[in-house]
Amino acid sequence: QSFLLALQRTLSTNDLMDIMPETNYQAAISVIDRWEKDFPEVYKKFSKELGLPLDVLLDRFSDFDEESYRLFEKIYPKLTAGSAFNPFMGFDVVEIYEGVCKALHSKGYTGIYVIYDEFSKFLEANISDASVSDTKMLQDFAEKCNRSAENQLHLMLISHKDIANYIDILPKQKVDGWRGVSERFKHIHLSNNFGQTYEIIGEVIQKDTGMWSKFLHSHKKQFNMLDDLYANHDIFRDEPDSIEKFFKLCYPLHPISMFVLPRLSEKVAQNERTLFTFLSANGSNTLPDFLGKTNQDVFTLITPDVIYDYFEPLMKKEIYVNDLHEIYFLTSKILGKLDLSTLEAKIIKTLSLFYILGQFERLKPTIPEIVNVFSLDYTVQEIKAAITNLIDKEYVVYLKKSNQYLKLKETSGVDLKKEIRNKKESLRNKVNLPDTLNRCNIEKYCYPYRYNDEREITRYFPLLFIKYEDLDNTQEL
Repeated sequence: QSFLLALQRTLSTNDLMDIMPETNYQAAISVIDRWEKDFPEVYKKFSKELGLPLDVLLDRFSDFDEESYRLFEKIYPKLTAGSAFNPFMGFDVVEIYEGVCKALHSKGYTGIYVIYDEFSKFLEANISDASVSDTKMLQDFAEKCNRSAENQLHLMLISHKDIANYIDILPKQKVDGWRGVSERFKHIHLSNNFGQTYEIIGEVIQKDTGMWSKFLHSHKKQFNMLDDLYANHDIFRDEPDSIEKFFKLCYPLHPISMFVLPRLSEKVAQNERTLFTFLSANGSNTLPDFLGKTNQDVFTLITPDVIYDYFEPLMKKEIYVNDLHEIYFLTSKILGKLDLSTLEAKIIKTLSLFYILGQFERLKPTIPEIVNVFSLDYTVQEIKAAITNLIDKEYVVYLKKSNQYLKLKETSGVDLKKEIRNKKESLRNKVNLPDTLNRCNIEKYCYPYRYNDEREITRYFPLLFIKYEDLDNTQEL
């Protein structure tokens, strides 16, 4: 349906609805035939409204007469409670596109290029429920594109990952179908040049030349500190040697925020909430909002927790089956138990972003990394005390014996085994085993069928569970 509606919308927008693929006339003829067979009253009303013999109309449809088709379109809403006739529904999608593609040549076009943006969103939400006809349509479309020759037909599916990365949860039959789809496409992997992204960020964050020069001179010590901490950091290992210039270009973004912002935007952003709206839009938790709350003569940095706050509404909407939503859900549970103005809450948000990005070879969720993020606003002792507090409250686990990572604790401070033991003890004296078995028993009665048939009577035995010690006290039923 998405393919068909997109084609119809595009033709309409570009004043190309006069291109009538053969299917348009076939669709109209099929509707008239259905009315004649199944809805005679509608068929009579149509004949009356038409004002000419039906045979004449059908002959004109066979000759692809546009005026006759427009007449049918005009009458159709009068017979269907105002609905517009959609000729594309009920026909083979690939054949329709091929027909339109051929018809476009007379308009000076060489073909059609179909772009399915955010195809990964479709896969994440629908791949488990997608039918065989869905995968077959994509296969047929891809094959038609490969054989289109001078009637150029192209299809581009844009996704964050290869199709093969989305199909591991499917049964084998569906896995084979989606692999067949994947194999019919040429795979092009795009690698972003984040150095260019940092330059663009710097262009968006405009600075007054005179005031900025004075600011750089006044805070030379702080910028040198950033250079010492991050100029050779793994997060910038693929960037040019002059990474120090980006710290000044992207100020007031913390270097870790520089790394996180474009990658998180790429992972979760939508049109209304992106990297650039964060930098320029007036709203809560944006760069303008941050600047409005701070003294611009003071050296201060936007740390990753601010970015978390901005993208939090989008992460909340993420599909519940993916890893991002699980991390967000765990983070929100922990934050619900903390004062959001504290350093502890900022550390939780920062760790959450580290795990959402998952690029541990470049950005590790370790104590030294967290200390570096907040070292300009807090002392080392304050930061380590906050981390220790989170560990003591069992909101964070310190994996000292393995990789020394800090990890959000999934139980969020609840001793699950202890809770289970307490629940067992509370229920131990409340459970009556015979009553439970009687409630679960589906066969309440036993029927001696042959005995009843032979004697033409109805007798049965009720089935009842009792305790062994109550057997002697049971009265005869």
